[in-house]
Amino acid sequence: MRYAIAYILVIVLTSPCFWFGGTLTGLLTGFPVGLVLLRAPEQLRGIVAGLITGLGGVAASVALGYFGFRLIVGPSAFGLFPLLAATAPLVFYISMDFTRSRLLYDDAAKMCRLLQNQPSSVQESVSRNIAPAATATSFRFHALGAILGIVLVFIWLLFLRRAA
Repeated sequence: MRYAIAYILVIVLTSPCFWFGGTLTGLLTGFPVGLVLLRAPEQLRGIVAGLITGLGGVAASVALGYFGFRLIVGPSAFGLFPLLAATAPLVFYISMDFTRSRLLYDDAAKMCRLLQNQPSSVQESVSRNIAPAATATSFRFHALGAILGIVLVFIWLLFLRRAA
């Protein structure tokens, strides 16, 4: 019965925890990273912000699963299946980020096609400041950061945790 309660709790709370953890990570690291990368292109800032928020969201979700199982079931209860319960709901959000990224890249390409008949100075000005492309990069790297976070957590569980 304890395991069922722990699984339900982790599966239901993982999605909001992923969003909140990514947002909180973005807020806490966004300002310092923004200052460091002030002169960097928007694409690079999108890459860094996306990776950091993706990793932070996965860390928050896995921490919720780890401490939830530890609190409800016991200290040795966190294993492969609880980890799958904590990370499986994230597949929806990762695929949604890839879809958003693709749609925003398509919007940026449409904007560039619309500007083909404009003078070159207008094209250069707009192409440097296309916000959908930077946002699309951020969404894509948010998903990649989440995937990287999941891989790192599985490596931790399967190799490093057993050695400790």
